[in-house]
Amino acid sequence: MDIPTQMDAILLDIASGEPAYKASAAHGLKWPTFWYRVGADPTIADKYARAKLTGIERLAEEIIQIADESRRGIRTTVKADGSTETVDGDMVERARLQIESRKWLLAKLMPRKYGDNIDLSLGDGSRVIIIHSIAHSPLDADVSTEIDVTPKLGPPIP
Repeated sequence: MDIPTQMDAILLDIASGEPAYKASAAHGLKWPTFWYRVGADPTIADKYARAKLTGIERLAEEIIQIADESRRGIRTTVKADGSTETVDGDMVERARLQIESRKWLLAKLMPRKYGDNIDLSLGDGSRVIIIHSIAHSPLDADVSTEIDVTPKLGPPIP
């Protein structure tokens, strides 16, 4: 398989929601080589960015699909006395975990669209948008930004 065809096949898998490491391995390309090609070619980098955005949107659509599906399963619990209890029913906890995991990832990858936003409207019609984020490292915790949102009045109108 030639390189452009191989990269297009990998990018198609990424657009379908597959992680880059799985998509590259499925098409016989080592993960570091994939990233080297993405970094070395701006056209491939642009295609990767578009494929990744498409994959992220697929995550959002999967949330609806998971919520709408009913999944039956068997859960076996071992009690303290050594006996087992088997319950046959809908796997609600599993679906909840899948949905929450996708929501968390969407909020991190695209915080402006899927993050926990707080929108404040001030009396003068101006708006402040605060995007909730969590520090990713101890260094981030010490960094804070203060934004002055006080409306500035212009010169008086004659």
